[in-house]
Amino acid sequence: MMLRDAASAHRVTLQEHRELGLTGRIVWVDGAVKAYTFGFPRSPEVFCVLLEVADRSVYGLAQYLFREFCREFQAYPLINTMDDSGLPALAKTKLAYHPCQLVPNYIAQPS
Repeated sequence: MMLRDAASAHRVTLQEHRELGLTGRIVWVDGAVKAYTFGFPRSPEVFCVLLEVADRSVYGLAQYLFREFCREFQAYPLINTMDDSGLPALAKTKLAYHPCQLVPNYIAQPS
């Protein structure tokens, strides 16, 4: 459902990544896109992984993509993987990477 909710943002990212200053990688398997990720340098110390999508039917694909993408940006001491969108499974996955810091995330909305 997250992917469906953010479909327009993903479409813009895939089509306009160069203009937006994003770096991305796409994994093709048998002629089909099975995963992609995009990010950007947030500061000289932080690279931000803005989005990552992987076909869950391909075992280990998400982990492979994340590891390889991060390896490309070893010059940045910190990788920001954004929040878990309140999804317990995503939170568990992100915690499995042993983050050095968790930053509180808030949503502001009119009262």
